Amino acid sequence: MLLWLARSDGAWLPNLATLAFSMDRRNRADIAAAILDILSRENSATLWRHIESHVDVAQIAEQCRHLSRLVTFMRIAERAGKRSIQSAEAAARTLLDRFSASSGMPASARDLRPPEYVPPSLQGVWYELSELGLLTDGALQAFASQMADCCSPLGINMGRELEALVAEGGRENADFSIGRWASTVRFALNAALIQPMPASLLKKAEAVLRTYNPESLVEPENGNDLLAGLIASLENGKERSFAPAHRNLVFLDLVCFMELQGRVAHVELTAHLIPPGQQQRVRPTPPSFKATELPRPGPEEPIAVCGRALPAIAYLGCISPAIAAPRFLQLVGAQPSNTVRYHWRHGSTVTNLASSRRHEAALLAIERDALALPDGWQMQWILRVNGHVRVVLSKF
Repeated sequence: MLLWLARSDGAWLPNLATLAFSMDRRNRADIAAAILDILSRENSATLWRHIESHVDVAQIAEQCRHLSRLVTFMRIAERAGKRSIQSAEAAARTLLDRFSASSGMPASARDLRPPEYVPPSLQGVWYELSELGLLTDGALQAFASQMADCCSPLGINMGRELEALVAEGGRENADFSIGRWASTVRFALNAALIQPMPASLLKKAEAVLRTYNPESLVEPENGNDLLAGLIASLENGKERSFAPAHRNLVFLDLVCFMELQGRVAHVELTAHLIPPGQQQRVRPTPPSFKATELPRPGPEEPIAVCGRALPAIAYLGCISPAIAAPRFLQLVGAQPSNTVRYHWRHGSTVTNLASSRRHEAALLAIERDALALPDGWQMQWILRVNGHVRVVLSKF
């Protein structure tokens, strides 16, 4: 909703900019930064002109000690600078000058185990930061200090217990990686790691700590229609009769979380190429990017159809549409413009009292007329529900 408002009315942008690059400990600042980052990708010059007079670059460089928010502001300025906006170029240089040009870091701490108050949902983040060499003795001391400040006047363990009770009262999942306590821990990590930080590691560290989907997700006009045939086949046990297509669109990859028989189900439909003379057995397609990253096709495998996204708990979208592999498009004689990448919220199957906002769908499809397989080549679709193969399809 906030992203829609920001796109619809530029009057919101100055307030978002003031919040986004502050040291506000609440996640609302992270959401504001996410929205500005997405709008910057869509039109960097326009966004910069909206926020330029409302942000004090020198003050942000001095007072914003939050790694992710500062790097996001730097990225916004760099994009506008590439459009020959001099004030943006100067802002990007000012921010970058704050960090060392050296690629060296102090040695990692000997004990890299996460403290007990780091929730399980963030332990993967912890180990990724460790692999980057960012968890030095100094960083761990700064992290502990930041956690103490966030929980003051209470102790860290008492603060964690109280946050758990508040989250329970709000029916928040204890494993929620952007929940109340996890957001506190992530804030402390962002504040602790910003110094010392070589410029060469800034963007890598920000990518690990990112909490939002950075894509400009496009919603179709007919999301319910796109899924209607699949839902009917799953509910009636007629999956074998399902055709992975809708009108002029042939599905290449579909991922969705929907309610089936009163429970949330993870449904995946993946397309695979079958070369001439090969037995009709295909390997699972591993993800090539996370939902918190921009899409990339992945390794150039000869028979890869697309690069798929790994779902992640994230603001603005927990799943992303796949992206067609260049070699696949070349094989069938299509252009990227012949494909569509859609994302939408889908609550048509919801019958219980839970929010339908968690029911998402992401689709990569190609125009039927643009899908011209060479002689002898075939395609196969595998439908999985909660990781289990439900049916293998060969007709569209």
